[in-house]
Amino acid sequence: MAREATVTLRSVEPADGPFLVALYASTRVTELAALTWDAATMRAFLAQQFAAQAASWSTTFPDLDRLLVVVDGRRAGRLYVHRSPTLLHLVDIALLPALRGRGIGSVLLDRLIAEADAVGIPTTLHVARDNPARGLYERFGFRAVAEEPFHIRMTRPAPPVSRGRDG
Repeated sequence: MAREATVTLRSVEPADGPFLVALYASTRVTELAALTWDAATMRAFLAQQFAAQAASWSTTFPDLDRLLVVVDGRRAGRLYVHRSPTLLHLVDIALLPALRGRGIGSVLLDRLIAEADAVGIPTTLHVARDNPARGLYERFGFRAVAEEPFHIRMTRPAPPVSRGRDG
């Protein structure tokens, strides 16, 4: 980034729906590139897949914190986080293609890790096997703990407990 962008978060609102569907579609471009569907069929498929993902996450994480990433006052992505007393789970992070690789994901990860470290809990996530973000996660201290058919489960341990001078 030529200058430091202002990165803020706010709760997802119903009016964000079309943006979130388009953002989701942008994350599937490479995966779906070989399909020869017409534009209307592709849009319908992606809307259906987006809805299925949202329903699945609502079931798995009923108290999911759905946040919109805002960069310099404009919608830029999403950050979905599940918090529990024992861990902070990054369910999803996605940015518009034009904003990827500009340090925004690092800003968001810094914030999440600081939040987890402040209360002494690990941070976890799943990443697709072929997602280049895996390297970013590894730079932030995440390590693969399980390989699944399509994803890798990663954990960044809680910081060691400080025992002070007498400990």
